[in-house]
Amino acid sequence: MKILKGSLVIFKAEKLRNLYVCHAEPESCMQNFVNAVLSDKTDLWHKRLGHMSSKVLEILHKDGYFDTEKLSCVPFCDACDLEKQSRVKFPHSPSPKQYVTSEILEYLHADVWGPASVPTHGENQYFLSVIDDFSRKVWVFLLKNKYDVFEKF
Repeated sequence: MKILKGSLVIFKAEKLRNLYVCHAEPESCMQNFVNAVLSDKTDLWHKRLGHMSSKVLEILHKDGYFDTEKLSCVPFCDACDLEKQSRVKFPHSPSPKQYVTSEILEYLHADVWGPASVPTHGENQYFLSVIDDFSRKVWVFLLKNKYDVFEKF
C-alpha cells in the first residue's frame, strides 16, 4: 500500500495476510502522513467558503487572508461536480396552441407519487397531485393505497 501526494510517497506499508505492516518507525510513518494531510488546507477552505474556485482562493491567498497556510489547486469535489450537471428539459409539444385553456378545470395535470419509504403519521404512502392548467391551482391528496387515486380524483 502506498499513499502518495503528487509524486511524493508519504506512507508505505506491506500487506501480510489481512494486516498492513509499516516497516519504518511508526512515529515517522504517522508524522509524514499527518504533515502531508495538515500542510495543505485547500480542500478545507474550498468547502468552508461555499465551494469557491481555485482562482478565487488564489486571489484571497495573495491578499493575505490565509496567513502562511499552503494552498494548492482545489481537488475534485463531488458536490461541485453534481451542481454543474445540466438538467434535462422536457420536450416542447408539437403544437403549443393545442393545450391553450380558457377556463378553470378545462385541462388538468395529475401525477401519483409513491410508495414512500417512510409513511406519514396517518399511514399514507402515496400522494396525488392535481394542477389546473388555467389557474395553476394545485391540490395534493394523501393516499394510503395506490388504488385510492380514482376515488380522490
